[in-house]
Amino acid sequence: MALLYKIGSVTVTGSFNSWVAGDVIEVFFDYDQRNGTFPAMYEVQKNGSTITSPQDSMWPPAIFEGFALFYRYITNENVEFVSDDAALVYYFEHQNEFPYFEKKSRENVSGGVNDLEGFATTTTQATDANSGDGVVTVYAKGTNNPFTAQLNGVTKAVSTAVSGYQYGYWDYTTTFTGLYPGDYPITFTDTLGYTRETDVTVQTLTDSGQEGYGELYDFIFQDNNGQQYKVEILERGRASGSPTTLTKMGANPFTLSTSAISTELHEIILLKTTATLELVSETFRQFKFFATADDEKYKVKFYREDSGYQLKWEGFISPQDYEEDFFQPPVITKLVAHDRLGRLSEYRFEREVEQEDLLSQKKAEPVTGVLSQLTIIDFCLKKLNQNQGYRIACHLFEDDQATSNTTPLDQTFVDTSCYYKGDEGMNCEEVVKNILEPYGAVLLNWEGYWYIVRKEEMEAATVNYIQYDSSLTQDGTGSYTPRVSFKSAGSSDMYRWKGSQSLTYEPIYRNINLKLAYNLKGKGLLTDGFDGWSRGAVSGFATSGLGPDGWTLGSANSDSDTKIVKTGLLEGTESDSFKLKYTAKCWVFKPLKDDPEQQLKGPYFPLKWSLKVGTKYVDTSGVWRTTAVENQFLMDQLGNAETIEYEFPLYGASNSEYSYELTLYAGSIYESDLQNASASGLITDIEALTTTSLNLGARLIGRVGTVDNGDKDFHYYELRYDTDTGSSDIKNIKPTDHHASTNSKRWERVGQWSYDYGAYSTDSLYGAYTKTLITAPEFSILPNGQEPPKEEVFTYVANKNNKVDLDIDLFHFDLSGVIHSDQFIYNNFLRLADGSETNAWEYNSGGEAKIQEHLGKYLAKKYGVARQRISGNFYSDAEITPLSVLYDTGDDNRVMMLSSIDMNYKEMDFQGECVEISSDDTPEYFDFDQDDFKPADFK
Repeated sequence: MALLYKIGSVTVTGSFNSWVAGDVIEVFFDYDQRNGTFPAMYEVQKNGSTITSPQDSMWPPAIFEGFALFYRYITNENVEFVSDDAALVYYFEHQNEFPYFEKKSRENVSGGVNDLEGFATTTTQATDANSGDGVVTVYAKGTNNPFTAQLNGVTKAVSTAVSGYQYGYWDYTTTFTGLYPGDYPITFTDTLGYTRETDVTVQTLTDSGQEGYGELYDFIFQDNNGQQYKVEILERGRASGSPTTLTKMGANPFTLSTSAISTELHEIILLKTTATLELVSETFRQFKFFATADDEKYKVKFYREDSGYQLKWEGFISPQDYEEDFFQPPVITKLVAHDRLGRLSEYRFEREVEQEDLLSQKKAEPVTGVLSQLTIIDFCLKKLNQNQGYRIACHLFEDDQATSNTTPLDQTFVDTSCYYKGDEGMNCEEVVKNILEPYGAVLLNWEGYWYIVRKEEMEAATVNYIQYDSSLTQDGTGSYTPRVSFKSAGSSDMYRWKGSQSLTYEPIYRNINLKLAYNLKGKGLLTDGFDGWSRGAVSGFATSGLGPDGWTLGSANSDSDTKIVKTGLLEGTESDSFKLKYTAKCWVFKPLKDDPEQQLKGPYFPLKWSLKVGTKYVDTSGVWRTTAVENQFLMDQLGNAETIEYEFPLYGASNSEYSYELTLYAGSIYESDLQNASASGLITDIEALTTTSLNLGARLIGRVGTVDNGDKDFHYYELRYDTDTGSSDIKNIKPTDHHASTNSKRWERVGQWSYDYGAYSTDSLYGAYTKTLITAPEFSILPNGQEPPKEEVFTYVANKNNKVDLDIDLFHFDLSGVIHSDQFIYNNFLRLADGSETNAWEYNSGGEAKIQEHLGKYLAKKYGVARQRISGNFYSDAEITPLSVLYDTGDDNRVMMLSSIDMNYKEMDFQGECVEISSDDTPEYFDFDQDDFKPADFK
């Protein structure tokens, strides 16, 4: 059919599929007969002939002249597209409404799936500019294995199976050695020839040992006992060479401070550290450039002399914290450097990836996959650009984990989808805290490493740790002595209070209530929104598209395969139930020249759905059948959203794990479970359809088979009670088995509409086209017929005499086992490398229990008596660090953690607050009935 207006055209410049160079594609439209504001019809022609083949919808932009401009024109969107891979195309689908074309996906021309991903990291930096000793490790994953990687002219197979901390996301790895400093492009290739590119930088280690930074200043000072310290100030991009040595400092040249958000043990997870430097400006505003730089331009490193200078702390100088006396020099200038843990909340838990458009900007995408906890922590901390390794003192292991030279953090895995609700992800501070909280661990920066230490292990005389480098390769073990003892004056290796300190006590609690915050996979079994759904096969001009408001399905004819499908696994028994619920909004566009408002009329519009669990199908009455069942819901109102909801029990079987397939169909005029029939007694010129139900109220759709003045008529009937024995007519049709006494029913016409036959040449049989918007799909398992719990509370008694309970929300945990299908419903439980849930943990042969039980009992023991909190000043001739604890053998072997302390190393003066974590008068934890309190329950 010739249409009036041409939107635009593009010319093919290269061969592809059925396209050859010189082919011309043109898009035409007709004026909207309904409201006159935008085109009502479109037609796409190739060399003057209407396109009907879906294959011709696959257009690689690289072979079209002016394609991006054409796309912008017909969509009214300012979007550019480029083809970054000759094996990729942009796949578009036609649709009968604005914008006429919808960008669907990028697919492979030659078959297979182009899901190749590659990643590279510098494992070892080059020693200097003349040393070719850099090492790069690459990772790859995808369907089309085997993979290769090319770097610096060398091609290597990426074939070593990934294990350890990277397990769960990347599949294979290899390394490139002998690399000099520089930028290296890397090309990954899979067996089908698809490629992905990335790049990696090998840097030079400067004399200071810091990547990419060179020394600008340094100075040395001694404490009151003659212990020597060194401070370096480094500048990003500065070449190696001799720094300027400062000879004048303030009275307090270097003070390191720790800061915890609370003195409650369960809330001390991130121990943030900052350093304050006092320099002397001998000229006016000598150091003002520190205040005007970015917050990663300058870095501070702090050393202690011990058979050579040993790195103790490092952090970035904060420009906004610059401070100095404002009068004639010389004056004191204060610089503040941070380890940046305090800024972790500013970063979303997201990856940055390159955009596939001309702007080449990076965009944020969710982190996907089941990853080890150490991988997730490292991903978050890498955003701080400290590039440090790890020393982990965490010896609480699950029963199936290795315990020698390893940690549970690289053997415990998390489904990262749990950190997202819709498109909104947690920030990195929330993620790290959620991981460390069940272990009762604290994270801090010291000696060029991120230390992760369980507070329970801080109580010991010696703390043993496993060491990882910055690429998370386990490269050693070690230990440190945390205790600094209280001793008499004149002793050595001791601390003494200097006076003016104050003693207070932490609150005690009756019960410790751990609330396990169960994170449902979306709503029940399905992930959020339409994650995991696929589009069913379509033909002709049917369209489907996932947009911000839901999934739109369209049909311009009787395409019975226009559908979306979700498959997966579920676990349940015959005592469980399911709930299916979704919202649909349907339109039937059938404009009449004399009645345009009829486009939203037409009752009894059928929608179909199907659910297969295991080998059986369920019908709307909850009966499970061995043959396929397509259920229907009849829409009474078009153009309005209606909710489809059913609940039904699961059938009993020997196994409790099933595969399922849920299918939601687009509405179409004849898509229902009505069966074609030619039963006698029905009007022959109506192509009548009989329903499988002959109960009163059943509905039937009939269409006039002849054309009258260019229109076609549709008729709607309901089966109603009637004793009339007269003959049938178009308004009243009696079933073949009608009987005035025993089966007094008749089909009564209750509605009728017509459509303009001549309006749509591509749609002469079924009239206009339909569109269905599906939103909020919910497919939930109901354990024992109940909604899955969103939380569960476990109570541990601390002190029966108190009246106050402490509630703690726990995001990661072991599944409690109260419902048998919870691993299919929730996504924030802990799991092993093989995907099975963790269950039994043990520390120092203290008995197996779930990880939340270890935490609950530990906290109940600590919070059962009042713990000391001391504020004031103390002196120490022993080394005091953020890892130190104060130990007093004369006071019940009390162990105090330095929660918020200013450490003035020159004056050997330490001021702030410390809180008790252990003493001999801490009671043991006893399991007992909360309603059966006995004095013997507490020591």
